[in-house]
Amino acid sequence: MTENNQDNNKNIFAKFLNWCKRKLFAPYLLLLAILFIIVITVIIFFLYDKQIKIIDTKQELCLNRISPNASLMCGNKVLITGGHSFIGSFVRLKSTEIYDIKSKKIYKGPDLNISHSENCQQFLLPSCEIVVSDTKGIEVYNPISNKFELIKENINSTNINYLDEDYTNYTLLKNGNILITGGQDVQIISKIKVKRFPINKAQIFDIKSKKIKKIQDLPFPIEKHSAYLDHNGDVYIIGGLTLNDKNKLICNTKIIKYENKTETFSIVGQNDKINLTYFSKIYNLNDNEIIIIGGTSSNYDCDKISKLNLKNYEFSELYKTNYKPFPKNNSIFKYNNKIYFFNYIPFLHRFDIFDINKKKMKYKFSKKIYYGSTILQINKNELIIIGGADNKKIYIIKIKDN
Repeated sequence: MTENNQDNNKNIFAKFLNWCKRKLFAPYLLLLAILFIIVITVIIFFLYDKQIKIIDTKQELCLNRISPNASLMCGNKVLITGGHSFIGSFVRLKSTEIYDIKSKKIYKGPDLNISHSENCQQFLLPSCEIVVSDTKGIEVYNPISNKFELIKENINSTNINYLDEDYTNYTLLKNGNILITGGQDVQIISKIKVKRFPINKAQIFDIKSKKIKKIQDLPFPIEKHSAYLDHNGDVYIIGGLTLNDKNKLICNTKIIKYENKTETFSIVGQNDKINLTYFSKIYNLNDNEIIIIGGTSSNYDCDKISKLNLKNYEFSELYKTNYKPFPKNNSIFKYNNKIYFFNYIPFLHRFDIFDINKKKMKYKFSKKIYYGSTILQINKNELIIIGGADNKKIYIIKIKDN
């Protein structure tokens, strides 16, 4: 047999093998394609939420702000304060910006008096003034004078410069005053060593006198806790960290109630099932029940969405995410019995949307979501996304009713 005949035979055999492969594997490839389409369809139908629309306002912040604070002002404007930026190094921002919702314009606001922590809280008062508060100090923005008035520095400690974060809780009461509870202090041991510990201090910022008064101490020291204002004007303090008998940090399992009329605290319940710590978020479900969402700190994490009955103080777990989905408390909001929160994972930007009634989770993927963005509700079904890492843009979120 010549070499040409051998080559021809090899070619014929190779063609025969290719023909067999096409005939045999084509049905499997078709089946895989059909299965892929079915899976994608199921994911879109059951897991992907179609109720959210994210709109680019075409406006940008003056500065790149990571984890800024924001409040809705009187006159359909938004006051954006603080946050931090990276200009060669970590920098907390004193500057502020004001975004006009109607004209879709943004302009520079007055500077803050002090550099607040990333976790400072902001409240709109009935007088249209805005309070910016953390342990570094409390100041009030006057929209008429367009200035910040510094009320007091160092809310909890004379060693405030040693505190990088704010572990105190601030709750806006029904009368417009602000309840200040717990937090962290430090004991200076040497120039390079300090001891940090939770405190049981409680205070009230009176908006009329613009003074801070001390009230009855909490039943025990606590930090990184959450609070809920009920329809009667009383406050429930939940979760956080406290000290055990050996002065070691442990998760707080007790529920503290603040009586608004008497300005006193008492322990009313016990939670041994669910550890709730830093950045938990609480929403009203009805007059007797509240929804508690996650919470995380450097040492303790909670990946659950829970329900608490305020009559018998019983907890029940509604959903477990199996990951840490709650990086910041102002990236979570509730609308129509659904909880929306950012879940930034490398290469994935998405909202996780939990249906309280169905106890199911859906998702909305969008590259317009950045880590460190802040969400603020501006209308019934409209929200605003502000800033974030490597992002100066402002987006509007529109949520369609089911």
